[in-house]
Amino acid sequence: MNDITRHPLKTRNRRWRLPALIAVVAAVTAGVVLWTDQPDVPPPPTDNAPRQSVLFSAERDSLLSFTINPSAGEAYTVCLTENGFAVADHPAYPLVESDVEQMIEGVLLVEAVETVGHADEVEGGLAMIGLQPPEMSLTAEFAGGTTLSLLFGSRAPSDIPTDYLMMGGSNMVYTVPSSLRTQLDRGLNTLHPVPDIAVPPDTLLSVSFARVAPYAFTLGKNGEDTLAITAPHPYPISKDSASAFLRSAGAMRLAQFVRYANRFDGLDEYGLNSAAPSVTFVYADAHMPGGTNTLQLLLGSNISQIGFYCLYDGAVYKASHLSMGFLYNKKAADFAGKLLDIPVDSLSRVAFTSPSGSTEYALSHTERILPNNEVALDEAGMPVFDLSVTKDGSPYDNELFLVFYNKLLALSPAGAYPEPRLPTGQPLIRLEITAGDIDRNIAFYADGPLHAAAAVDGTALVYVALLDLAALFPDIALI
Repeated sequence: MNDITRHPLKTRNRRWRLPALIAVVAAVTAGVVLWTDQPDVPPPPTDNAPRQSVLFSAERDSLLSFTINPSAGEAYTVCLTENGFAVADHPAYPLVESDVEQMIEGVLLVEAVETVGHADEVEGGLAMIGLQPPEMSLTAEFAGGTTLSLLFGSRAPSDIPTDYLMMGGSNMVYTVPSSLRTQLDRGLNTLHPVPDIAVPPDTLLSVSFARVAPYAFTLGKNGEDTLAITAPHPYPISKDSASAFLRSAGAMRLAQFVRYANRFDGLDEYGLNSAAPSVTFVYADAHMPGGTNTLQLLLGSNISQIGFYCLYDGAVYKASHLSMGFLYNKKAADFAGKLLDIPVDSLSRVAFTSPSGSTEYALSHTERILPNNEVALDEAGMPVFDLSVTKDGSPYDNELFLVFYNKLLALSPAGAYPEPRLPTGQPLIRLEITAGDIDRNIAFYADGPLHAAAAVDGTALVYVALLDLAALFPDIALI
């Protein structure tokens, strides 16, 4: 059995006159007889959608102003000026025209889904349905002295999204589509445009993270035309990390305007003060407002774990973690990733020095030629290369080398240091990798009984487990 939802109205007893009741019963009976006498023809389709009745309508050119008292935020008035609709007493306040147009459409046509009844019939009073006081309200003025007053209550119990509504000067309660309230219930700050801060990633030169824990650092372009940590000490980052960061930087956007800011006055509630972390982007071209090539963001406190406050160009905005979380609480070690991410097909040399001596692998890659003298291609249409490996000048088994190198690629950090380290002295293991224009030096230094600092090109951001390192180089197990 389907549940029937009743509106919270008082039940009133109504008397039916007997003749009227008899007439109704007779009519229904006749209808049944007539229906059963009809041929077996399917009934015409019916529209089950609720029929809406117009409560108010007006022409656009008659609208002079409307005042919104939103459910969140202060009341404000938008009025017609020589240059279109603008905020009263603040004509220079920028507005998103498309949003204002949606609000105007909602003002010009108000339709009821259902007439609920008189206000004095509401069980428990108007407060039970959010109309005393109203959750939000609107007043509008039109040419000729016509006025409109709308009082919005809470969500009504119905199969479709509807809200309770009363009109000023009337004691009737209606339900209206919830979409009407969505159109109108906007804080003034939500009508403020949000600047576009997405910049083509290929124009990015550097990104500096200041006042961040545990230390400030900078990403910049390196000789490979990709991002690397350039300060406080050079450190390569994985191509995947660099690509992901550039993609995110090219798609980042602010979510919502909050308020104008005068430096850090009164911004503590947003977590924005002189100690707030900052991120500064420097681009090759002047993409930013004012013709600058620099974009600086200050990152504030979290907003319900779904976003955070952000200070940009003299205003506070909301930013979502989905769009800009890649900047929040970012540490240099976050970019470290795997210690090595150079694929084997680009290698030309791998050498390492351990307590037992030095070993050098030399690799060459030769195009595979088919019997018909054509170059062999893989499924993607790329040339297939055959690998040749020598160890200390002598031919070496390719598969054995690949097993070793894949284990090296899989070596992951066990943790990160609070600050970059520049280890000195004799390392446990020193690796030298050459691939094209890349010369990578990775040295592991003893750091207590369980760990080894992993210095990449002289800088250690992370450490590895000694057991993992000993699995690759068994002769260090006795160290």
